Amino acid sequence: MRVKLDDLLKPYLLGLKKNFTQFEFMYTLAMKSKYGIRLYEILRSYEFRHEIEFGVEELKAMLLDAAKYVAFKDFRVNVIDVAVNEINNLSDINVEYEAVKWGRSYSRIKFTIYQKQDLDERFQTWKKINDIIGGL
Repeated sequence: MRVKLDDLLKPYLLGLKKNFTQFEFMYTLAMKSKYGIRLYEILRSYEFRHEIEFGVEELKAMLLDAAKYVAFKDFRVNVIDVAVNEINNLSDINVEYEAVKWGRSYSRIKFTIYQKQDLDERFQTWKKINDIIGGL
């Protein structure tokens, strides 16, 4: 059996050797928040830098429909806090963030990303994931 792919697909399929983020799918299986999954993908792609900063509006756009949270407090509570909590509890990285003010409003969010090094911490994470997805 042979499969022929259109020439228009070649750059996309052949370009998969670079410009992509690789992570264990298992870590996103237990996440319930779409924002947690998407933020995890984004932060894993910048993990090598250990810190990354985004404009609030830029981050809302990257998180797809998060722009519906107009007030920063709503965005922080319903999106960032939930996502960071899921990432820290259910993935191979720990994340901290700081909201940066410009004048009287928050304009940027700075993330610090750490790889979980402690084996006990990793085992606890795997146990949490197993408890969540094992019951599905």
